Amino acid sequence: MNVGGPVAAARTVRGAAARREADGFHRTPVPDPGGDFILHAVSEPYAVGARGHGPLVLVWNGTAWTTEALPPLDAALHGAVLTAVDGTVAAGGAFDRLRLAEVPLLLRRGPSGWHDDDPPELGFPYVLTGVRGPWAVGHGFPANVVLRHDGAVWKPVEVPGRPAKLLTLAVTGENLLAAGARDREGLILHHDGRTWREWHTRTGPVTALACWRGTAYAAAGDALLHWTGRKWAREQAPLRVNALAPDRTGVQCAGADGVAVFDGRRWTSTPLPGTWLGADPDWLVGTS
Repeated sequence: MNVGGPVAAARTVRGAAARREADGFHRTPVPDPGGDFILHAVSEPYAVGARGHGPLVLVWNGTAWTTEALPPLDAALHGAVLTAVDGTVAAGGAFDRLRLAEVPLLLRRGPSGWHDDDPPELGFPYVLTGVRGPWAVGHGFPANVVLRHDGAVWKPVEVPGRPAKLLTLAVTGENLLAAGARDREGLILHHDGRTWREWHTRTGPVTALACWRGTAYAAAGDALLHWTGRKWAREQAPLRVNALAPDRTGVQCAGADGVAVFDGRRWTSTPLPGTWLGADPDWLVGTS
């Protein structure tokens, strides 16, 4: 994760959100947080991203998006961005100009507002890219980055194999899927509560995961992969997919200027101007 990249992009783009209505997705106004900004992820009622001077969290109050107050950011941090949110936890990273190293960001929303959730020291620089339930993933060197919250604190989880750039995760019961890339090839890791297994996808980086009706799906550019019980089968998507979310009729695939739903056999595509980077069942977020 190039922490500076998304924030640099935020200087030239404006964040956008779209809400599911009975007849499809429609753009919803978002507040001006004081300059250009980008939204990377959504988990109602929160959407997260970055603005020119730091991370950004918006909250949906049922009728409109408003900007949430965040704890003060260390002045040494540059390019701070939140790239994932689930429930009341948001994750991302920044570059520490004093340490000359990337550092993780973990925020939690409590009764009195957002506060730092104390990401653990791993002994090497790392950032976080995904969070789901008690799990968080990211990347650093020289080890894989998987964290688990034990109810009190975040702790690292040992993952065998060479380091990978983990970008996303999905959780069903005791099963964790984490995905990204190793040596530029897509990679999916599975933890069943006891052991790890890995698959090389023969695609580019896997950037999104979702589960729909008991089937796991993974997005890698214009490829949508699904687990058959024996292997990851490939479908050609009608767009480059940035984000996945289950909906009532299939797995929802969001990307540039559109959203498509795959019901296990057929695609249904709908144009929607914007570059959509994050999705949940009822929202899309990204840039206009």
